[in-house]
Formats: sequence, C-alpha cells, structure tokens
Amino acid sequence: MSIRPTKSWSSTLRLPKSSFPTSPRPLPAQQPKYLQKCSDDLYRWQAQERSSQKPFILHDGPPYANGSLHIGHALNKILKDIICRIKLQQGHRVVYVPGWDCHGLPIEIKALEKHRENAGKHEVLDAIAIRRAARNLATKTVKEQMKGFREWGIMADWDKAWRTMDKSFEMKQLGVFQEMVRKGLIFRRYKPSRLPMVLESCFKDKTVDILVPSIPGSDLQGLMYTNQLRGQTSDSQPLIHADFVSADSGTGLVHCAPGHGMDDYEVCTRLGIEAMAPVDNLGCFTDAAFPDDPSALSGKSVLSDGISQVLSLLGDQILFTSNYKHKYPYDWRTKLPVIVRATEQWFADVGDVKSVAMSRLNEVAFIPQTGKHRLESFVKSRSEWCISRQRAWGVPIPALYDEDGVAVLTDTSVAHIVSAIDARGIDAWWSDPEDDPAWIPEGADALRLWVASSDYTKDVVIGQPVLASINSALLKYRITFKMLLGSMHASARNAPLTKLDIIALAQLNAVMKEVKSAYEAFEFYKAINAINRWIHTDVSAFYLEASKDRLYCGDGGGVLEHIFHGLLRMLAPITPSLVEEAWSHLPAWMQAEDQVHPLQRSLNHEIIPTSLSPAIAAIEKDIPWLMNAMAAIKVAQEEARAQKIIGSSLESSVVLILPEQARTLFEGYAAELESIFVVSSVSLGGQCEGAWRFSAEFDAPGGKGVVWVLPPSHAKCSRCWRYVAPAQDEVCKRCEEFTTTMI
Repeated sequence: MSIRPTKSWSSTLRLPKSSFPTSPRPLPAQQPKYLQKCSDDLYRWQAQERSSQKPFILHDGPPYANGSLHIGHALNKILKDIICRIKLQQGHRVVYVPGWDCHGLPIEIKALEKHRENAGKHEVLDAIAIRRAARNLATKTVKEQMKGFREWGIMADWDKAWRTMDKSFEMKQLGVFQEMVRKGLIFRRYKPSRLPMVLESCFKDKTVDILVPSIPGSDLQGLMYTNQLRGQTSDSQPLIHADFVSADSGTGLVHCAPGHGMDDYEVCTRLGIEAMAPVDNLGCFTDAAFPDDPSALSGKSVLSDGISQVLSLLGDQILFTSNYKHKYPYDWRTKLPVIVRATEQWFADVGDVKSVAMSRLNEVAFIPQTGKHRLESFVKSRSEWCISRQRAWGVPIPALYDEDGVAVLTDTSVAHIVSAIDARGIDAWWSDPEDDPAWIPEGADALRLWVASSDYTKDVVIGQPVLASINSALLKYRITFKMLLGSMHASARNAPLTKLDIIALAQLNAVMKEVKSAYEAFEFYKAINAINRWIHTDVSAFYLEASKDRLYCGDGGGVLEHIFHGLLRMLAPITPSLVEEAWSHLPAWMQAEDQVHPLQRSLNHEIIPTSLSPAIAAIEKDIPWLMNAMAAIKVAQEEARAQKIIGSSLESSVVLILPEQARTLFEGYAAELESIFVVSSVSLGGQCEGAWRFSAEFDAPGGKGVVWVLPPSHAKCSRCWRYVAPAQDEVCKRCEEFTTTMI
C-alpha cells in the first residue's frame, strides 16, 4: 500500500520541544533566581539535611578589602567553590564561612588617597581619623565584593561572614599574641624602616670616595678604624666583608650603616654589631649624631643642611667630593622622599616552632606538589618575623612604654590591655590620652567555566580568543540541554535498548569515570576537556546524530535521560547556575515526578543501572573498531560531497569489505549498522558497483577493512528522508506502519 502525501508529515514527527533558551546565558530576569537556588538555597539545604555527615571544611585565605574584584579573585574563589561542590557530590556536608582581611597598609593608603581627593592634599589626619576612613572603605568594599562573589555562584555561609576588623576577631588575635608573650616568643630590637620626609622636590646627594692604591679586600678584613663622628670615647669599628660590595662600581670600600640600610643591617647583625640611628621622627639628627658637640648636628635635617654640616665637621679628612645624581626611594603614600632609619621593632621568634611547622607540612596534600617545596624553603629560612608596622589601621601591639621609651610587655600587662580594649573598643588605644588609667566576565557560568578550563599550576591565560572559546563551549552545553530536554519522552523508559544505546551508555560511563578522577585530583581542566570531547564527539556527532531517525520518526526510545542526568552531574560543580536553569525546564512528565535535585545528589545516586554493567563491559571492546569504520565512511562521503554528488549522509549506502575476524564482530551489529553510521543501508560484502563510488581503508580486527560508499538503491521516504521507500513520494514500510497506528 502506497501513501501519497496530501499534507505535511511534520505533525507525525516527534520534533524536539522545550522552553529551554539556547541563548549564551539565561534571561537576565531569571539569572538571580537560578543563582539563589544553586548557591544560597543549596548551602542551607545541605547544612540542614546533612548535619550528621562528615564535614568538609574550607579554610579560605581571605581577600583584601581594598578594591574591586578582578580576574584573580575569580580564579581563586571559583576554584574553591568547585572543590566544595565536588565534596558535596561525594556526600560531605560542606562548611565554608567566608572572610575578609580588612587591615593592612594597602587599605590605609587607599583610604588616605580617597580622603585627599575629597578633602584636599594638605589635610593631615590623626590616627583615629585614619582608622575611621579605613574602616569605612573596608566596610564598603566587603559589601561590594560579597555581592560580586555571590553573582559568581559561590556557595557559602554569607550570613556568618567574618572580617578581621570585627571585635571578636581582633580579640582572638590579641589572645594569640598574649599566649606568645607568655611563651617568650616576642622580643624587640632595632631594624631599618623607611621614614617619609616632608620635602618639596628631589635633591642631589654628595658621595665620599677614599682614594687609595689597589689593595686586596682580604688584607683589610679584620682591621679596626676610628669614626670621628662617633666621638673620642667611642670604640673602634671593624672592616668587614660583605657580598653586596664589589669593585665593579666605585672603590670597593664603602661605609656600613646598619641603622640606615637593610643590607648593612643584615651583615652587621650576623656579626653582632648593633644598629644605631641618631635620627628623630622628623628626619633630623639627634644629639647622639655627634657626641663631642651635640649642638653641631642636632636638629639639622639629614636630607638638607645636615649633609653640608657633616662634611664641614670632617674637614680635611675628606680627600675628594663631587655631586652625583642617582635614584632615590619615595613614599607611595605621601609621594615624598624617604630615609631609612633603624627603629625598635617587634619580632616573633619562630625558630622554636619551626620543627613543628615542618612536621605538619608532611600531613598536608599539596596541589600542585611544588607548593610544598616553596613553603618548606620559606619555613626553613625564617627564624624571626617582624610583626610591628608603622601604621594606624590594624590591631595594635599591646605594649606599654615608660617615660624613657622602654617597652613593658608581660603576660599581666597584655592581659590588662586586652581587657581594656574589650571594654572600651580598639579605637580607644589611639583616642584615649596617654595618662588615661584604663589603659583593626560575562556572567557566572562563563567565568566559572574559564576558571575550570585553566591549568592553575601554570601561567593562566585570558583574552578575547580564550573567552570566545569558553562562550562557544557554553553555547554547546546549552544547545545540548535544549535538544535533550525537548527529546526526552516517558515512553522511552519502556522502549527496548538497542546496541547503539548501549554504546552511548558505555561512552557516558567512561567520561563520568574520567571526570570523577580529574575532580578528585583537582585537575578541573582535564575534566572540562573530557566533557567537551564527549559532548562534541560522542553525544552530538555520534549518538544524537544516529538517534534522530528513531527520536523523530520512530518509537522515541533511547538513553537521552541517562545522558541528561550524567551531564548534569558532571557540570554541577562547574556551572551550577546552568544546571539549575536546565532543571527548571524539565518536561512536564518529569516535573510531576519526585526526583532528587541534581545539585543535591551524591555520587551514589545511580545514573546508569548496574544491571546494564555486563552489557556495557561486553560492548566496550568493540567500540573502537566501529568508530574506525565510521571514520572511514565519513572520509569517503566527504569525497562525494566535494564533487557535489551528495549532501546528506542518508544519500548513500555502504558496503564493508572485512577480514574474517572483523566480519564476525560486525555481524553482531548488522541490524543496526545503518543507524550507527547514519546511512540508508549497510552490506557486509557484496557488489561495490554504482553510478559513483568512493572508498577508504580502516584498521579492523585481523587486518585492514575497506568501506565503499555507493548510491542508495531505493527512493527517498517522504517522512523520514531515508532512501528506503519503494518509490518516489512514498513512505517507507516503517513510517507507513507508524502513521497508520496514529490515525
């Protein structure tokens, strides 16, 4: 019986229908809803539903609250969020309380810069005003950064976010400091630091060279000399060797001032020579600069009139002077020249805890391993840590000083100061008088996918070509979801599984294992590469292409639901907003079911039934041979296309010439080869004749196989477009039976 088309056959086809948009990102009005569900709502759900589960606690190095978010913040935060989401899949309860480092010189400097922009360059702020400006800046920045992090889909307990300027945090810091004082780990000594000076312009300095014949440095080392400026009763000073001095520039003989330079300070400290700095806070000489006649230098600026006065005091001991223009450091806050001056600084003795720290490092798994070597080297080389800072914004060192400037630091004194700060607030340390008796890209999915695609153990690249590739991959995900959502039917669950379906499940099983392994090794870029390769090659180019006829024109069966859930699982840690959006567009029949949300599933949630494991294992070894044949068919078809003989692959039939061993393998798939290869017919052996023909070789079991691509032997079906109809403008037997049952 032939059926002549009197109307379009489209009404008889199961064309994909889904409300899921294929635009590169969700509709702007919907995006906040998806982010809310996949981050804040998900965090609260797992905290409640998995309260008894083993927690995974993320201790996050906090960002500085001193500026807008940048790509480095994205790389840092999204990597950590991916880890948390993977741990959630593994069945853990995730605990992540984010925080911010709100103290420090960068924040203080930025606050002062903003103040100068608004109030004028010459207004000087006291410590309390500086702290107020810094606190306001940090508070504003924390709110802005938190908003940005949440827009990236970062899952965290934002309601409990902490800041280092919170009173509770500052009190804990002071408590740790008190414990270190009790253990004798805190001490004080001189160390050079930069002191900004109030000068209007740059200046020329004078240098002193001593003209002597060439003398080996080894002959001078250990000799003693007298420094006239130190006074008649001062001790003699040694001539010492220093690696940073050479004869390549100058005389090779220089004056060391451990109180006014870090190189000098370090070499002299190793030799037990104490640092001296006879300069006050205004950058002027003190009486100690010239003990024999204090008034000669006292009060004179070290950067102006003091220079000429020193040269005058030395008199005829100076053999030669000249002007020399050179680079000079400027303070980045005041933009004025600085001097290096030794002041008493506070240090923490970390030498005693070094061995404990080193042993603890062996208990940590580093990703990448090179991080451990860097940290070990740092710990080994550090015996002390300078903890004092010349700034107003931060937690103070709770030390008292007598009228001579001598520090008092005991367990009792620190305990008293801590209790006073607890009662009066930390700003009271600066505000109270000294004699007061009472006495811190384009959307979330694209950005997250870029982070996950980057190998963070190497230099990370970002730019227009990279982002174009990311958006292309994201668009592919969305197109795939739309296809799956529009093509899944409840009837597919009862349809028989074909060998093509088993192949697709084997490919899904393999990629899920590969992605799981990459996630567990924190190699997220390998997981993304695997997902992209699977979607492009196995899902789009192979299974969906091979299944279109069955989906549109046949029983609608297949394993699209398994692929859908597998893709949701693999993308859940990377693009949770996309997963949330896809889940919100489920077909009505799936929405009516009480299914576990993909973001709430653990890895124990079954995607592929275990009952299919034997069938998958049996077919896995055959897949490479089938793919070899398919690749050869495409090569031959491309030759036909190049000559404009065919367009669609259905416009061809295939003859396979195979070795005996390969023939046995392919005979097991004979009933489905035309679907697998997306051609109108496949023959194993036989005549290779036709109006045109193209061939290609491929590796097969037992040797080489040959594919011949030939013209189809039947007419094109008006409904399914396969060349299997008895005559032109008629439908094939399968479509005739299907449309008859629909009437």
